[in-house]
Amino acid sequence: MAKQKIRILEIIAFFAAMGIFGIHLDGFWHLTKGRETFFSLPHLFVYLGAIGVVWFSYKGYRLTKDRVWKWLFAVSALIPIGAPIDEIWHRVVGKETIESVLILWSPPHLLFLFAGLFGLMILTLIIRGEKSYKKRDVLGSIVLGLFLALLLLTIEPIAPFGPHQILGTSGIGIWFACLFFTLQLSKKLFPTFSASITGLVALVPQLMVYNSSLYLNPQDAFFHMPVWLEVFMFMAPATLIDFLPHEMDNMIKGSLLGIGMALFYYIGISSIPNNPYVFADIWISVITMGIGGIIAGLVHDFLKLRGTEETTS
Repeated sequence: MAKQKIRILEIIAFFAAMGIFGIHLDGFWHLTKGRETFFSLPHLFVYLGAIGVVWFSYKGYRLTKDRVWKWLFAVSALIPIGAPIDEIWHRVVGKETIESVLILWSPPHLLFLFAGLFGLMILTLIIRGEKSYKKRDVLGSIVLGLFLALLLLTIEPIAPFGPHQILGTSGIGIWFACLFFTLQLSKKLFPTFSASITGLVALVPQLMVYNSSLYLNPQDAFFHMPVWLEVFMFMAPATLIDFLPHEMDNMIKGSLLGIGMALFYYIGISSIPNNPYVFADIWISVITMGIGGIIAGLVHDFLKLRGTEETTS
């Protein structure tokens, strides 16, 4: 039964990756081609991926009778169930435009995003429990990378790059807090170079969305990081987290990484002609990314403390 369960987990991870790719492709599609039909190519990836996760989650529950598989099945099922709701929404409200946050934050889209996030976290915990699985750390890190990619897409209107930037420069603090928290979580759950794997997996679909403005008309284009800086912003903290001492305080680690990455980010941005930022933005980014790292570290410490309390009780 153990080998069959591992096989099911690998298949579910494959379909989850298909769905995450489809969601990011849909973002690229909206930005460059506008809304297509219900059966557009990105939608097919999303719904086929979701249906695959639902079906094999059901098989996992039938095999193990473990309640966590039932939760994975139920959460994942929200995505195909929400597909007709999304279609009705667009017929009633109309097509979203790049200027509106509803292109990402419409009620049906939020249903898809949060169902995907919860489903990926449940899948991560299932993989974490398979201690005899030799490739556990690799598969778990990949799934957390998919989670991070979806999380950063969910908060994209808050980030200081992209078409919305609703919090301005200060939004990068929330962006970094999500990045640091997930990378540190990956290192905690799957110790073997897991943060680097998670960062790399998350980076690939992000490149698709962040650089979609290259294909827009000049009047519709928005500011985005160049590819080299985007790669650095993901992989530098991921690599450092893998090599920094595991015993290092999470708040100190988060604040130092946040401040350091903020300085590198705006040094890189300043090298771009006609960049929209001024000198004051550097200090805003340093402060907010430092605070974001501290908050993410505090959450990690709280979860670690709660886990210790539950174990000792």
